[in-house]
Amino acid sequence: MEMANLIAQWVIAVGAILAVATYFWKKRAEKRDAAIMVVMQIMDILAKVEKVRKCFNKKGLDWQAFYEMRPIIVKNLWDEYKHLFIATIDRLSYQEIENFYSSAEAIERKRIDGHQVLFTHFNFLPSVFNQSKVRMLELYLSSQLPANNNGMTKEQFIELNNSFTRIFDGVPEIFKTDVPEQISETLKKIVKENEKINVVGCKGFHKLQELAKI
Repeated sequence: MEMANLIAQWVIAVGAILAVATYFWKKRAEKRDAAIMVVMQIMDILAKVEKVRKCFNKKGLDWQAFYEMRPIIVKNLWDEYKHLFIATIDRLSYQEIENFYSSAEAIERKRIDGHQVLFTHFNFLPSVFNQSKVRMLELYLSSQLPANNNGMTKEQFIELNNSFTRIFDGVPEIFKTDVPEQISETLKKIVKENEKINVVGCKGFHKLQELAKI
């Protein structure tokens, strides 16, 4: 009987030890997986910010290259997993990584602003122009009907058409070639501030690399 109790207690103790070991193993694996994702995202953001930097030239921002850019950041993985690293990363590194992600999100907001303006240029304005031209042509043709004594002459139509074209040609340059100057200047400023953040040089990033085994 005593032997049976001893064996039962031993089995319970071993089970408890295995449960605790499994718990810590899962926590360690979770921490490692999180570190891998954060490190990879930081490297991905750095590469994309570098592409944004290359969009700038002497004239300002190359709208075509900028328009073709993919999002800088979609989901902030640092915000999602940073609670796992509070006891691992020093305070200065923690703040450096926070600043890096805040800067990346600011760049992404300006990228979205610029895309909205460019979308208007590429899609909305040409559509309005074409629809208006068609409507003007319809009015001209209807004015040529015999029943219409006050019809529009061909010369009047040509003049109206030229005036209409000049109006659309006079749309501010920001809609025709470049991203709006304000967005361009703000974006350039944020990118320069991002350059000052040495995220890959801080101890915390190196610790994340160690945890991720990268």
